Amino acid sequence: MKRRIAIAVAALCMLALVSAVGTSVFKATQNEKWVLRSDDPVPPETTSAIRGVLRERATALHPAFSPIVRSNRPGEFTVVLRGELPPRDTIARVFTERGRFELLRVDRVLSSHRGALEHVEVGAGERALPDADDASTVYVVEGASLFGGDAIREAWVEIAAGQHPVVMLGLWPKGRDPLRAFTEEHIGERLAVVLDGRVYAALEIDAPLGDLVKIDAGWQMAERRIAVELAAILTAGALPVPLVVAEAP
Repeated sequence: MKRRIAIAVAALCMLALVSAVGTSVFKATQNEKWVLRSDDPVPPETTSAIRGVLRERATALHPAFSPIVRSNRPGEFTVVLRGELPPRDTIARVFTERGRFELLRVDRVLSSHRGALEHVEVGAGERALPDADDASTVYVVEGASLFGGDAIREAWVEIAAGQHPVVMLGLWPKGRDPLRAFTEEHIGERLAVVLDGRVYAALEIDAPLGDLVKIDAGWQMAERRIAVELAAILTAGALPVPLVVAEAP
């Protein structure tokens, strides 16, 4: 899969998430109620943070309709969605992925590796991470993340000139500044876009990057749900605790 990274030349608003993805991946619906729960204890002060993340992720799926998010009992959350929505497996992933984001330097790629991750030889300061959708590919990454999810101002889906989906990231200065400094010195190297310990894209640095970044992971139109999921999760940030679907429509 060809993966490249480039500076975006213009910003788009969050409404582009829906218009760019195209209506064919969405299905008409009235109201859908999703019940999510945490198997871990949820402190009262964390409940409002979880509701906020769920609300932002749900809004990213369909910005035209405001979702209803409530918590009637400790550790349980209800989300009511309206409008034309993605398939339910996409919604489930958007609601349950922790969303812990990292941007890491790629040292090497093992493209035909079929052994367990713990059998991959890594050096000091290195980690072996699996590809998000290709079990035979392992990335060896090194160093600390250039920034975390709290440095992402917004994320949205755009259809590139080649008619395939890309994810656009708008960064706050806390992400923009270290990224620019790193990419100025590492032209020709690669960065891994990591979510919850899995690599969604390994992107070549072909120019210094600023506050807008384009993630072009070579997704085909049939794979645009991956771009939708990634954009929705990155926009909202990480969940403080893991959630599972307790009740789906």
